[in-house]
Amino acid sequence: MTKAFPKKPHQDLPLEPFAAMAYSAELSLKQEALDMFWRAHRLDPKPPPILASPQPRHYRTTTKRRVSVYHKNIILSAQSAKNATPAQQRRSLLEPQSHGHIYQFLEEKLNGTAYRQLAEHLNAVMIRGYHEELSVIFNIDLLNAELTRKLKLLAEHLQTLPQKIVSAFVFQDGSRSSYSFEQRRPAVRVPFKRLFGKERLYLNILGKTWCYHPTAFSQVSEAMLPILLSTAENMLCPFASRLLDLYCGYGLFGLFLSERYNEIVGYDAEGVAIQSAKENAAHLRTKSKIAFYAGRITGEMLVQRLPPVHQSEHILLDPPRQGVEDKVIEVLAARRPERVLHIFCGVDEIPHELKAWKKCGYVPVGVQALDMFAGTPHLEIMILLSRKKRDDYFCT
Repeated sequence: MTKAFPKKPHQDLPLEPFAAMAYSAELSLKQEALDMFWRAHRLDPKPPPILASPQPRHYRTTTKRRVSVYHKNIILSAQSAKNATPAQQRRSLLEPQSHGHIYQFLEEKLNGTAYRQLAEHLNAVMIRGYHEELSVIFNIDLLNAELTRKLKLLAEHLQTLPQKIVSAFVFQDGSRSSYSFEQRRPAVRVPFKRLFGKERLYLNILGKTWCYHPTAFSQVSEAMLPILLSTAENMLCPFASRLLDLYCGYGLFGLFLSERYNEIVGYDAEGVAIQSAKENAAHLRTKSKIAFYAGRITGEMLVQRLPPVHQSEHILLDPPRQGVEDKVIEVLAARRPERVLHIFCGVDEIPHELKAWKKCGYVPVGVQALDMFAGTPHLEIMILLSRKKRDDYFCT
């Protein structure tokens, strides 16, 4: 089984390994692989059919191009395949065409004499947003007066494009990390500067509007968000009095579910995300009591900062791909919540973390996979946990 399921099987695959396939074939392959994984790890209950994406291609709301050199020409690469031609490196079936047009424009500018020095210091360019409003973010290894001036000139050119670019930003990352809002941030805090436009990005889902900071995490498939939120709502029903929303980001789940609970308490490690969550709570004006707090989510932090145990409590946690830190599950289970909805951004951490929940007396009672990342090997897995019938379980 070790050979069949290596620890990180997706790391050696191309970025978009299934994008050229027919979507029906991709879904079938993913379902087969998920069922095999479930059987290999003896997980229960069996997952139902994967919820398909209504837009499986050209959907990503956050895209990234690395700046590279090919025969002395600047290339904005979507793919990093070895021995690939520039056309192959630029090719992406998952990014919207509007993003591709912007990258093409920027590549032409960066190959000009006026921007050559800027190109030498750029690590990557990112675009966030989809149809209505787009934001361009430059990742650079050095910021000085001359490079800042060039960036501002380039930002002015962006505003002349037919695509609606509402803002542009730059952050300095001398480590040239792979940071792209979905991965680990650089070890040190990076300077972040607005070049023009709005300070926040906006997202409309199911009649509600959320704002979020340009550097805050946000799901890359806007088309799947209504399905994601509705699934969470259906799995948590019947509802409790309080919802603890961990890794809450800008309040997507908690505020969507706020009409179902009397109290929402959210925590996230990123201060910029929590600030956006507070702004969204003020804007949405729900009747629930709502509070959001910033802090790295560890077992010790939760012991110190969670509110007193409530007899009617649900917990929703949506941690990053690498999973939760030690003791987090034990601390949460000790509160004896009625239900826990644990969301996984992939399958790697599922066996280990379900084992931790089981040790504390919680077992899966529902599971649903969503194709949040069509064209890639990843799935979003939502697992509902509940206490076993015995009441004498405790974590050691």
